[in-house]
Amino acid sequence: MKYFDFHTHQHYRDTTGVTANRNFSIPADENIWVDLENLDFTLYGSAGIHPWYINENNTSGQLVELEKVLSYNKHLILGECGLDKLKGAKIELQTDILKTQLNLASKLGRPAILHIVKGFNELISIKEEVKLDIKMAIHGFVGSPVLAEQLVNHGFYLSFGSAIFKSPKTLKSLASIPGNKFFLETDDQEKFSIEKIYYKAADIRNENIESLINQIENNFRTFNE
Repeated sequence: MKYFDFHTHQHYRDTTGVTANRNFSIPADENIWVDLENLDFTLYGSAGIHPWYINENNTSGQLVELEKVLSYNKHLILGECGLDKLKGAKIELQTDILKTQLNLASKLGRPAILHIVKGFNELISIKEEVKLDIKMAIHGFVGSPVLAEQLVNHGFYLSFGSAIFKSPKTLKSLASIPGNKFFLETDDQEKFSIEKIYYKAADIRNENIESLINQIENNFRTFNE
């Protein structure tokens, strides 16, 4: 069995039995922008401008750097990018940068991974406004089944992580979401391994672990095609 970690900041070794979609954020400080040849992405990964790390004095430079990184590696997904009303740049700037990144994803033919905190209504409005034919997944989803259903009905995938161990409403959302519309992830925490998250998800959904692994593998293939 090989678990697929949809969104992580961890560096797995090949021997762990995990396939990981590692995230790289374009830093706000241009002095630490990476050498593209040193990016450690061989098959799966994502790169984007996180709403926490928008450089209000050099957004154009960050966007140019992002396009270079995505163009350098055709396997990279866009993200994480998004909206966070609790941290980061002003929401108006976050919105502009998100729209620009989504247009870039469309231009390059990539799906997008989204970081959304208290900005779901705005996200739906943006999706309706930009009208781009790209797949989008909200990582680290925390919310009720009603919210989850609303987002799925608007075409979003949802990715669940450690919140399923501490948020009853999120656990209910995972239990009720259609099987072809979700992923599982560790993000930046290490308390709950991806294996533990899979077994928790299989239990709450009353599914066989092998079937769950196959389902999420198929979901990612569809998301990333």
